[in-house]
Amino acid sequence: MVRLPRICAYFLLIVGIIFFVQPVSAVTPVLSPLTVDTTLPIIGNAFTVTASMSGAVSASAYFLKCRIGPSSSSLSDGQTYNPQTTQWLDDSGSNGSWIAMPQITTNGDGLWQGTVQCKMKNSVSDEVKVLFIRACLNSDNSCGTSFQSVSFLTLNPVMPTATSTPVPTSTATPTPEPTVTPNPTPTKTPTPTPAKTPTPFPTKIVTPTPRVTTVVIPDSMPTEMQVLGATDIPATESTAVQKKQLNPMIISSTLIGMGLGILSLVLVWQKRNAILNK
Repeated sequence: MVRLPRICAYFLLIVGIIFFVQPVSAVTPVLSPLTVDTTLPIIGNAFTVTASMSGAVSASAYFLKCRIGPSSSSLSDGQTYNPQTTQWLDDSGSNGSWIAMPQITTNGDGLWQGTVQCKMKNSVSDEVKVLFIRACLNSDNSCGTSFQSVSFLTLNPVMPTATSTPVPTSTATPTPEPTVTPNPTPTKTPTPTPAKTPTPFPTKIVTPTPRVTTVVIPDSMPTEMQVLGATDIPATESTAVQKKQLNPMIISSTLIGMGLGILSLVLVWQKRNAILNK
């Protein structure tokens, strides 16, 4: 009997918890990849996926990542781009942690729609792939509860065109031709032309012609000028004698003058010929 009230108290407590305490909602958000900008993505090239989320915690941050693979059980062929860190991140491993993934924020109704950039690893084959989007609630900068889209998109990857590496063509190195050094043309030194010395014309030497001075002897001379013994000679005879004595002197002077003139002309003529012959 003592135990009955205690049992009733426990029963009422449990009923009160069930009916009066509101349980935490266990509804899982719905995440869906809507479209992709190309269904023929080139392996190794980025493409953009548009996705949406509903039923999420309002005004909360979520991590997102692309998951790509040949089937839903093998989704490790994809990579996700984080624009904040400009890094391409793997699906898992040291380069694929949740806190490194790009983040989105829901609105007050727990809704979100936007884009995320994805690509396939360079090492994957070109077989048909499926693409899922996975999200995780950011709880104190760590992954809290993660969930994945139920729907998916189908991709038909294309191998990148191989770029042919040009084979270097051996180019024959031209043999340089020897440079012909032109022989310098000797510069002709002009021969100086001797200045023509003007030929001096011979100066005509005018030989003065001796003049014959006629000495007039007076018929009578003063007594003091008469020569002793001349008194015996008559005056007329003395004048005739003096004239006879002057005639040879005049002739001699004339001949001497003519000879000097001729000699001067001969000398001048010789000098002229000597100058012209140089």
